[in-house]
Amino acid sequence: MGSFFLLLNFLLLNYFKMKYYITWDLEKTVPLNTDNKIYKVDEYIRKELIDTINNSFGEKITKFIPYYEIKWFFEEKANPDEFIISLDDGIYSNPDFNFSSTRMYKDKNSILNNPKNYKILQRNWKNLNEQLPKLKSIMKESWKNKVVLVDDGIFSWDTLNDILNILKKNNVKIDEIRVALNFSWNDSINWIKITSMFKGNCIEWIDERDFFYGTKNWWASFFNTKWKINWLPYISSSEIASKKASIPEYNSKKFCEKMIWVNIDLYQETWKKFKLEDIKRLSYLEEIYNPQIELVELLKMEQKNLS
Repeated sequence: MGSFFLLLNFLLLNYFKMKYYITWDLEKTVPLNTDNKIYKVDEYIRKELIDTINNSFGEKITKFIPYYEIKWFFEEKANPDEFIISLDDGIYSNPDFNFSSTRMYKDKNSILNNPKNYKILQRNWKNLNEQLPKLKSIMKESWKNKVVLVDDGIFSWDTLNDILNILKKNNVKIDEIRVALNFSWNDSINWIKITSMFKGNCIEWIDERDFFYGTKNWWASFFNTKWKINWLPYISSSEIASKKASIPEYNSKKFCEKMIWVNIDLYQETWKKFKLEDIKRLSYLEEIYNPQIELVELLKMEQKNLS
């Protein structure tokens, strides 16, 4: 079986020349340090992440996309008569409206085994529709006559389709969609034009934050057994690394082990001594560990218990 996956990877990487794209966003998603300043990520950390992914595939396939490049793209395309609705609060400097949205899974098992079992909610976990009266009010007062929806990228249609349907039901007409990364190969959706910075194939596209414990706004968010909001890091098990981060199954456990060491380096060298109880988005781990455990020690235990 291992030789089959090696052959498959060779064909994907060499025939189709596909890349593994990572959006560079760790600075804006890490916990605050002791001086209450946003942490500047050491390039050593990024090099380790790149090397670890490349080694998992046996090829140099990783491509980083810095957020400032995405911002430049949107700024170059911007027009004063456009009403901008942003789905990602980090990609557009001054949108007319930030439409907060994220996937919320029913439980941790759904992320791996029932990926359609989710709802689209605001990032504050309130119903998505609660934003609509304010959006429509601002649009009514605006003199701008073209409505543009912007996001960092399209990988699958699920989330975008859900949001477009909600907007349509509430008589919010979108004239154009702009994304930095378009891995769907389509130039339109529901007869709405899509303008892309990059369009093509990829092995995977993931935000950098998803490989680190404790960061904000992970893709894999869910309710734990006490109905608290949690995020599941893509390195917390070999199964999630393989299924959700597309790391080759035969290398996924080694990948997780190495990336946990990178996490440990980050917390040991730079930040204050966080405890598990300090990071509410990891509260699902309080069902396993003492809430008083320091995060570095927790990471060592997570590495030891990897499956």
